[in-house]
Amino acid sequence: MEPQGLGAQPEPGHPVQLVRLDKEGGLTLDEEALSRCLEQGGVGDAPVCLVSIIGEQRRGKSFLMNCLLRRLQSPEAEDTSWMDRKDEALGGFECRTGTVSVTKGVWMWDQPLWVQAQGRRVAVFLVDTEGSLDLKRHMETSIKLSMFIILLSSYWIFNISSTFKWTEADYLEMFVHVAKEVGETCNLPPIQGLDLLVRDWQLSGAYGADGGQEYLEDITRDLAASAEQPLVLGALRASGTRCYLLPHPGTGFTRSRAGMPGDMEEDFQQSLCEYVTSVMRSAGTHVRTDRARQVLTGAQLAARIKGVSGYLKTKCYDFSSPVKMAETFAAMRQELNSRAVEAARREYEEFLQKQDRAHQSTSGCLRVEPLEMQRRLEEKRWDLLKGCWEEVWEPQKQVAREELKQELDRQMELFLMEYKLRFKVKKAVGLDLAMVAPVLERVAAALCDETEQNSRSRQEGI
Repeated sequence: MEPQGLGAQPEPGHPVQLVRLDKEGGLTLDEEALSRCLEQGGVGDAPVCLVSIIGEQRRGKSFLMNCLLRRLQSPEAEDTSWMDRKDEALGGFECRTGTVSVTKGVWMWDQPLWVQAQGRRVAVFLVDTEGSLDLKRHMETSIKLSMFIILLSSYWIFNISSTFKWTEADYLEMFVHVAKEVGETCNLPPIQGLDLLVRDWQLSGAYGADGGQEYLEDITRDLAASAEQPLVLGALRASGTRCYLLPHPGTGFTRSRAGMPGDMEEDFQQSLCEYVTSVMRSAGTHVRTDRARQVLTGAQLAARIKGVSGYLKTKCYDFSSPVKMAETFAAMRQELNSRAVEAARREYEEFLQKQDRAHQSTSGCLRVEPLEMQRRLEEKRWDLLKGCWEEVWEPQKQVAREELKQELDRQMELFLMEYKLRFKVKKAVGLDLAMVAPVLERVAAALCDETEQNSRSRQEGI
């Protein structure tokens, strides 16, 4: 196959291991391999899209990666011809059927798959990882491995079997929470583009994006009612999120060690081809950005991922059970809500102090009548309440907002009471001065006339 795009290498590409797991379950980043992928061959100065898949072990993630690889290598294909011969296994990342996981750590295809999107060339990379929900592995390792993938990727696929279960929602909540925390340290958003890919769908005969959209609405409605996974709910409601349903591939395919395309059932193959093509066509629009949505080049992303790796070595994320995880998240949400309320309260207090200093003098006070001051204070209060609503977490969102509103109302009421009194006093003093002023002017004029007359008298006497 001919090399593609800027900086493509003449030799065939192959997967390289980015992250290895040591005996204690710790993650070791191969910085040289990361730099070789993201900082060379024209990629260092180009926008990049990294597509990855997380989910349970032995659920066909590597097989799907190989489908994406072959499709990206054949961008002009209009039908299923990109699968080539149906009796030939897909090449690329190692995969096979069975119960033993093949992929260990994190692997990346070492050559960019260039696509054209929005008037620019984008380097697309595929990232494969071992099952993030492996029950045989230490929980901390699963958390760090999945979080690493989430922050590395700009387009990630959450691969699940049959239905979206509460266990998976709990895991996803945990992964996104940790990714959000670590992402703040290196200026990376935890989620940009997310596909919820449901494999072996059997609850209805509606497959693909249309059936997925209906199922996604059902999921978000249930999550909103439970209010237990706010980060997951936010991620699934985001504009860059979609759901896609795939039917079962057939027993002939699942029993085949090599996973031949010819062993797939027709409806599965059609749905799979449609999904893979949709990912290929949209990959160029999912370039990696920072939290301010500024596009990152390959070299910039590589530097940030190295920072992520260093940060993870200093952290511990170990939840011994789902109950412990729920307790930890509940305490974390309460702490974050308290911080948000306190920050808004302090900001309002500082705003009132500033208004107080600016209107101490008579002229400064009389320029702003009490009704105008009340309008300013109410506008600031509304802005803070709105900001707090966006920051605080369910299920205490309404309680936290009401607590803040009561506190801001109390501060505003006290300030306005004092300000109205001050304005009244300043205005009264101003009126008294206004009444005395004409008299003072007449006295001054008379003194001036007398002085002038005395001066003339002295001159005449001389």
